[in-house]
Amino acid sequence: MARKTVDIKTVIDYVNSILLYSQDDMIEMRQGAINLAEALLHKTDNYKGYGYLSLRDMEESVMGTTVGIRTALDGTCIDPDTSEVMRPADRFNNTDDTRRQYIG
Repeated sequence: MARKTVDIKTVIDYVNSILLYSQDDMIEMRQGAINLAEALLHKTDNYKGYGYLSLRDMEESVMGTTVGIRTALDGTCIDPDTSEVMRPADRFNNTDDTRRQYIG
């Protein structure tokens, strides 16, 4: 059997699309995609980290509404309820850890 290869960027782009576009209740699927991405990126020495998806990022998603980090639409860390700057810990209250985007 011939050996076949696939570009890591192609796989990570696919994983990132799953993490962005999947329905909110598909957490287990997103976690599986995260496990795959992290294993591939570490094994090939391509790991550069990830960033959490914000409300602005999720505007592109038709199926998902949960976010990985709470920010205002303009990207600032202003609490929409109080108009005050959110403490760093508060930026992760009621968020979904699987809403992330891998760098690469």
